[in-house]
Amino acid sequence: IAFVSDLVYWGFQETCLEPCCLKRWLECKEQLEWEQAREEVKVEEFPEGAPAIQRKLWDLFEHPHTSALARVLGVVSVACIFISTIILTLDTMPYFQEHENKTGGEFARFAIVEGIYMAYFTIEFLVRLITCPCKTNFLKSSMNWIDLLAIVPYFVTIALNTIANTNYKYDRAR
Repeated sequence: IAFVSDLVYWGFQETCLEPCCLKRWLECKEQLEWEQAREEVKVEEFPEGAPAIQRKLWDLFEHPHTSALARVLGVVSVACIFISTIILTLDTMPYFQEHENKTGGEFARFAIVEGIYMAYFTIEFLVRLITCPCKTNFLKSSMNWIDLLAIVPYFVTIALNTIANTNYKYDRAR
């Protein structure tokens, strides 16, 4: 690390290193960046007497650089966003709109996958809301409102479909 610092000081690039040394340097550099990212995490002030699990859950969902599990959850979140985008796109194709295997007006498999990732997003949002150190700051954050506005329409749609199905069954029973 000191040697590379000297190279940078004298204006040489990291690529001037021999391949074996460059590989080792890149591994060390990645480890250093990982440790620096851990140190740069903003430390929130939790209320006096807050349980340790509150901070752990908050870091788990809010700061992906704090642990390996937090990283995994970050990857899961990104994967859910990616999958939801693909499903929303595919759902507009005529093949899926005209397919006979539908649930609530949607292609059944897409509805199941949508339910899974919406459940994940809902749980993630609720855990962050419950474990946040300051509810006021949480509610002031525009990103949290965007998250909420992405979740609520799904549940409104389910509620409206349920009401419509209940009314339809009630009318047929008469």
